[in-house]
Amino acid sequence: MAAASNPMGIGWGWMKKLWVDKMPFAGMDPNKYNPKDYVYIHSTVDDNPIYSKDREYVRALEADPRRDIVRWGKLDAVAGQYFDNWNPRRHFRRAADFQFQDWQETWVGWDYGFGHYACITFHTKALFYDKLRKEHRMVNVTTREIVLHEATPKEQTLALIASIPRDKDGNFKEKIAAVYLSWERFNRTVGQFTVADEIGDLLAEASLVRPSRASTDRVAGWQKMYSLLD
Repeated sequence: MAAASNPMGIGWGWMKKLWVDKMPFAGMDPNKYNPKDYVYIHSTVDDNPIYSKDREYVRALEADPRRDIVRWGKLDAVAGQYFDNWNPRRHFRRAADFQFQDWQETWVGWDYGFGHYACITFHTKALFYDKLRKEHRMVNVTTREIVLHEATPKEQTLALIASIPRDKDGNFKEKIAAVYLSWERFNRTVGQFTVADEIGDLLAEASLVRPSRASTDRVAGWQKMYSLLD
């Protein structure tokens, strides 16, 4: 007997228990559960010989707010996450409030998207004067963001490159230490090259670092982000 499901909706909890976590669900007699009876095989639309060729269908999955779930089958994806300790009055600051140091590196976070919005953010470290502590302290600063819709990998990459300030000789004024790209863009879907390969070639041509695969550990990421906002 075989079953197929997206990791969501009614019944997903007990399915995950049996097939993925290899544990009996609540109320089930544990003596009657044999984990060898349950085999989990991860798949996406790319494994479907019919729907993988339907560009409109795949595009609809990409545009869905639950794309990590319905497009990529992420088991731990949760749509609509936010941080309750986010405070615009505290976390939005003028550039003049910081003391930027030219030698500090910049890193880039890139949530790739085509059907849904793509977001590229730039981050560095800077000194901030804490009025309560009456001292300067080093903080992480998001300096800018690029938001694009229905832009190709090349268009997104060129927008990233164009946003980096240059000196009078045309050299980049920021040292880009890393570009962290959505993990799924390192997966092969069509042909031998990935979106990460295409982006990497364009960045390399501009003498920038190739993208690094972002971590898939969402829980650790949430905890880290929460602590940084505090």
